[in-house]
Amino acid sequence: MNRVIYENINFMIKSFFYLFINYSKDKNFINLSTIIKHDVTDLKFIEPKKIYGKINEYSTQTNIAIELMDYIGIYGFFCTINKKIYIGSSENLVKGFKEHIKGKKSNIYLQNAINEYGLDNFYYIIFEFYNKKDNVMLSYIETKYISYIRPEYLYNFKFIATSMLGYKHNLKAKQKMVDRFKKYKHPMLGKHHTIEAKDNIRLQNIDEGNPMYGKKHKVSSKKLISFALSKPVYMYKLINGNYLLYNIYPNSTVVAKLLNLHKTTVGRYIKKEKIIV
Repeated sequence: MNRVIYENINFMIKSFFYLFINYSKDKNFINLSTIIKHDVTDLKFIEPKKIYGKINEYSTQTNIAIELMDYIGIYGFFCTINKKIYIGSSENLVKGFKEHIKGKKSNIYLQNAINEYGLDNFYYIIFEFYNKKDNVMLSYIETKYISYIRPEYLYNFKFIATSMLGYKHNLKAKQKMVDRFKKYKHPMLGKHHTIEAKDNIRLQNIDEGNPMYGKKHKVSSKKLISFALSKPVYMYKLINGNYLLYNIYPNSTVVAKLLNLHKTTVGRYIKKEKIIV
């Protein structure tokens, strides 16, 4: 590739991300071109479909839950401090987002960075999203995105995406695991905690042994916990014999207040798929 073509491509990358981030009306400037390999020419492929800033705020988290419900796809967590990014794929983009911000099933490098810099210094980027019914090889697409990023700017452990989602171990694989535990003499292989042991574990987590003893969650933390554990509620209206989507609410508590009902009543109707008249 000659010098003129290379410079034009680099300019296009910088220009695109500058316009995209400015469109989000966020004060922080993000220049993703610095982390993309110089030989990347497929600019259309790496174009983000959505970028969410201020992901520490409840309003943004609710917006993510509403806009990305029932979608699968490729996502990224970009840190504005060290310019590093984590590329991932998920069969549920909302669930994947929640798991990362909760520190559950999260990449340890990414989680350490979130703990160090704070969630407010990260962007949640959606590179690709599809309906759940679409037959898409997410691991292949994820690998492509990972390959476009310079290794020193990746939180990812692997450069080839792999996923155990939906996979079940066969009997032979399970036996190998048991044999491995036997070989290394796993202390709990084939055992269960006694009632006394369970009580000791419980006692270690009460009073001074509990890290939250004498402390209270901040309002922002409570909202974060609520968002992570909540499930969106879809409200429909019956019009001319057809059910049309009317609105989407973040959880059953909001719906209960709206309808002047107890949240357990709303939950019972949702579980049994009954219609509230």
